[in-house]
Amino acid sequence: MTLKAMYVLWRGAQAPAEKVEIELVERRAPKLVDLGASSLVVNFPRLPEAARALPGEDGSQVAALVSARFPDENAARQASEALRPESGAVAGYVVGEAVPLDYDRRSWPDGAATPGIKQVTLLRRKPGLAYDDFLRSWHDVHTPLALRTHPLWAYNRNVVERPLGSGMPDYDGIVELMFRSVEDLTEPARFFGSQEGMRAILHDVRGWLDLERIEYYPMQEFMLGGAEN
Repeated sequence: MTLKAMYVLWRGAQAPAEKVEIELVERRAPKLVDLGASSLVVNFPRLPEAARALPGEDGSQVAALVSARFPDENAARQASEALRPESGAVAGYVVGEAVPLDYDRRSWPDGAATPGIKQVTLLRRKPGLAYDDFLRSWHDVHTPLALRTHPLWAYNRNVVERPLGSGMPDYDGIVELMFRSVEDLTEPARFFGSQEGMRAILHDVRGWLDLERIEYYPMQEFMLGGAEN
């Protein structure tokens, strides 16, 4: 039995994004494999004009999202330290995963960029909303609505169960929406399908999400495999 962990990495305001990405793939990701990581995926921000980023007080910026499965929580905690950028920070979480929609086919090898674009959303529930009501709104109402509305290729839903340490951002969930093309994400007419679709989505999310603190980042996905390979 394995557990899934996800890690948000930040880079210092003066740290070049390219350097952080190379360091993660070449030096830090292999350390996770040594810890028994499987299903290892790294994601790097792209299209900053289409993101809603909340920089840290020190000017730090989200530099990557990493996910993997581990044999136990101790290995997942060690992975947090292995991933920490030289100039930056990392927050790790144990998550409960659901995949309402998976890729219909995969033709690219491990290590190659997944075609298309992924939107990663770091979300928190609306203030004052009970946690069970948040989950019902997200799972039972929003997920079917999103599947009907957006031109999705894949949809990965991750409920944050607990942080892998103290002092980490209080995210309630991490959503990964995969699109076959950049235009499917960035062009409103394609993303929402219609004015009715846009109104339905906006009306829905106002009821259960903290829209003041939501973060979303278009990202490029790289599946690296891991120990199971």
